[in-house]
Amino acid sequence: MPTPPENSETPTEKIESDDFRADKRVNSVIVAIVCCTAVIIASQFVFAELSKRDFHRILVETEYGKVGWEANYRLLQEIQRDRTASYLRDLEEQEPDYVRGIKKKIERERGDGATLENEFWNLLKEEVSALKSTLFYKYEGTTEISVVEFSDFACDYCQTFHVSGAAESAAKNMGASYAFKPLVNLKNEGSDFLARSAKCALQKFGSGAYYETVEAIFSAEEWSNVEAAYAEALKRGIDKSAFEACVQSDETTALVEKDFGQGNYLKIRATPSVLILNEKTGEYAVVKGDVDETAILEAASALKENGGSK
Repeated sequence: MPTPPENSETPTEKIESDDFRADKRVNSVIVAIVCCTAVIIASQFVFAELSKRDFHRILVETEYGKVGWEANYRLLQEIQRDRTASYLRDLEEQEPDYVRGIKKKIERERGDGATLENEFWNLLKEEVSALKSTLFYKYEGTTEISVVEFSDFACDYCQTFHVSGAAESAAKNMGASYAFKPLVNLKNEGSDFLARSAKCALQKFGSGAYYETVEAIFSAEEWSNVEAAYAEALKRGIDKSAFEACVQSDETTALVEKDFGQGNYLKIRATPSVLILNEKTGEYAVVKGDVDETAILEAASALKENGGSK
């Protein structure tokens, strides 16, 4: 049998040598892929950081440009702080309990270092944002403005105001959205039950049934408004015991209390009151009392011109 020449590979050795070279090529490809991936990720991070910085620079320059560059911008910030401090001093004299409650909320949620002057508007904007998430519109308008009627079902002035349709008509005339929220006054008999009845209609049958219930209660005579609430529920097929269970449920209690809390933080203490809200900016104005449509439209116009009143 012939002897293989020196330095020649056996078939087995050749296969092993080919496998080794193949493994080296595969490893090289993997290393190259990993390196490329790392470069891409790093470049994306750097690009994102640069983009954020560019965006911040453009934003600052835009704000400066609106008021004649940095010196004027800083001056206006100082004026705004002075106005805020002055407003809060007046507010504390007029409504000390309200300001005390706001301070406690800021301390509880923002920590000991937070100040009333720095956090007051931020807190109110958060309340406005929370309010928007709980609105069930009777209809939605074509602008960023919303008109929210806060009222008490057991209040004579509220009934007169609601039946007049001033808030809803003003909303339609300015292309705004319209919503209604009941505010409970425990001094008025039936106030709590009627608000709960409306909320049950909302939970069980939706916003359409909610607004039908609102209209039925306000359209009834004072002595029969509770019966009207029952009638609205029963005609939809819910029996009396189930309706009463809903009225007393924890879910309904939470909804009614949330409306009351929102009204309190937005300084809506009297009913009826109309909140005019710019949903885009969070600015708002409040019109209190049994006013006519013109007063609501004027307040909305002032809101657009002045950036809103708190």
